[in-house]
This record gives sequence, C-alpha cells and structure tokens, in this order.
Amino acid sequence: MKRSKIKISIILAAVICLCFLFVICASADVGNFNDWGDGGGSDWGGDWSGGGDSFITDMFWNTGSGGNGISVIGIIIFVVVVFVIIKRSKGNTRTGTFTPGTPVQMMPSLPVNRNDAIEAEIKQKDPEFTSEKAVGYANEVFVKLQEAWTKRDWHIVRVFESEALFNVHNAQLDEYKRNKQTNVIERVCVNNSYLCGYQNDGTKERLDIFLEAAMNDYLTDDLTGKVVKGNKDTRYTMRYKLEFIRSSGVKTSVSQQTTTNCPNCGAPTEITSSGQCEYCHSVITTGDHGWVLNRMERVR
Repeated sequence: MKRSKIKISIILAAVICLCFLFVICASADVGNFNDWGDGGGSDWGGDWSGGGDSFITDMFWNTGSGGNGISVIGIIIFVVVVFVIIKRSKGNTRTGTFTPGTPVQMMPSLPVNRNDAIEAEIKQKDPEFTSEKAVGYANEVFVKLQEAWTKRDWHIVRVFESEALFNVHNAQLDEYKRNKQTNVIERVCVNNSYLCGYQNDGTKERLDIFLEAAMNDYLTDDLTGKVVKGNKDTRYTMRYKLEFIRSSGVKTSVSQQTTTNCPNCGAPTEITSSGQCEYCHSVITTGDHGWVLNRMERVR
C-alpha cells in the first residue's frame, strides 16, 4: 500500500510537470497569453511587466538553436518535486494521519464595472476626463498592439507603452524573429471594456480597465508560410486587465489627439501618431502627457 501511494505520487508529479512545461511552450498573442486551447480561450496567463514568458520558457525548456527538450533546470525542478512528494507520502504513512490538500480555488469573478464612480473621482481634478474617452483610448491601443505584434515591429507602438513594458514586448518579438516565426493576430474585435480600478499616489495615477476581445490567433513559419500552431479559423475570446499610468496633474485634452511639444527639441508633435519626434527622432514618453499602458494581465 505504501509503495503504491509513492508510485502514484511520482506519476502525478510527472504528469503535472510535463503539462506545465507544455503550456509554457505553447503560449501566444501579445505578451504570450493564449495557449491555443479551445475556441473559448485558455486559462494560461501572465504578467507583461514581469519579464515575459520567454524567460520562463528558457528555464524549463531548451528552445535555442536545435534545442527541443527539457532543460537541466527543468529536470532539477522535476526531481525536487518528486522528492518532496515522496517525503510527504512517507510521513503520512508513518503517522497514519490524513493531511488535507489545498482547497480548490474558485475562479475569480470578473472585475466590477466602476465607470461612474471612477469618472466622478477623476473629474474633480480633471474636468474633461470621461469614462467613454478612457475606454475608447484603451480599445484603440489594444487593437494597435495586436497589429504591431503581427507585423513584428514594436517601435510603431512605442508611444503607447511605458519603457519597461516596451522592452519586454520587444524582446519577445525578437525571439519570434530568431525562431523565424510569426504570431498572427487578426480580426480583432473588442466586445466589452470598462473602468474597474483607480489610484492616485500624488506622483502617478493608475487606471485599470477590463477588456474582453475576440480574435484569430495562430503561429506561422516564416520560410514555408505554414501554420505550425493554432488554427486560422478558430476564434478565441480573451479577457485582460490593462493598467494605464500618467503623471499626477496631467489633464485630459479636449481634442481626441493631444498635440504637445517634444521634450527633447521643443517641436510640436502628435503624441498618438508616432512613438518618435518627427524632427529629432527622440522617443516621446507619453506618461508625462497622457495615459500610457504600463501593465497587462490575463483575467481567467
């Protein structure tokens, strides 16, 4: 009986580790959130500002040139997991007691729609702010990110992201280029979005926006053009929470596009049309002039 429990524990540990590694290697879409599961979307998520999935993938899986197996770190972690399970199994058998496992976590509910409350709070210091403008801007940014991801040119959306987030996404796209693959995101449609959180610490304002979108998402080989993961005809429904930030004291512009002066050369420029100044080509940090995407996480 004792040996039987140990064998079952080892088998379960192996299955869990292999499933975990498979999920990591299959992630895609902007920020690598989608795992190409069924048409309803997947349960695998991440945090864009946390360094990206590529770093985690490299830890557990050899994805370099010619590599297609579990890395040394992955093997070590697997062995440690099996060892811990065996120790616990022996301990429970010796004492004859039952140690309950971690309770099953219920799927968290969607963020609450706080459009009215957040609009009223921000309007006290920024009269031109409206939830409609903020949500519309978030929808526009989201769609532009998907388009840039497919083109594998993240510099065209530099103006919409904080520096840290831009660096993460740019590094992820570089990995696709090295692997000679393209993650195609097309037919993007935002189904629902609303304000769900707001904070102002006196230095930065943070605005959280829930967004649900449908899209086609698949991976192609650059040399052959063939689909290597996903399906061109499959629609995915994905849910996200976007965090936008701006410097405290910045006011919403009356016009849809904000004209400002380049902080480097002083020339007037449209900060929503390009990530660089048209004259001196320096990168414009929009957090000093308006909302900029700083973080994005999957809502499961």
